[in-house]
Amino acid sequence: GMWTEERGWVSECYGEKREAPVFVFTVLAKGSEELVTFLLPEIAGASEKSKVREIEALNGRAFEIDRNGRLDVLLLRDRSEATVRSWIETARLASDFDVTWARFDREGSRTPEEMILINGHSLQFEGRDLLRSTKRISYLTARRAGDRFRVETDGGTLEIVLPVADLEALFAN
Repeated sequence: GMWTEERGWVSECYGEKREAPVFVFTVLAKGSEELVTFLLPEIAGASEKSKVREIEALNGRAFEIDRNGRLDVLLLRDRSEATVRSWIETARLASDFDVTWARFDREGSRTPEEMILINGHSLQFEGRDLLRSTKRISYLTARRAGDRFRVETDGGTLEIVLPVADLEALFAN
């Protein structure tokens, strides 16, 4: 593919617009293609740049984003007819969520600092259950605070310690 700069518009206030450059990525493809775009903020003049690399995954696509020693992992599960109930699996993470994002303090960390999970039931880390729910979770956000996680889902908000064998049961209490 190829990036080009074109003339476009930007609005910083309702009802106003001004001309500005727009960057467009164009690719010639046979059949359908899937493009994944990462918008990574950078400090002007910073010497360290974020690095994104696609990693091997079964039943989907997976990416690692290295941002100054912090490691983000993004899993995008294949949702085609043949893999409707499948898990996406990498060397460290496995999930049946459509989207799994986990941030680790550094490469090799054993527990994520933050997570976002969309539409699924289960998440495994290094072959062990980290989170499981009998009911489908439409979304889950989690942020670590010490040895606990503050979790928000469509079912409510609570603090937990991982692993959790049945998240749904915790909300029932």
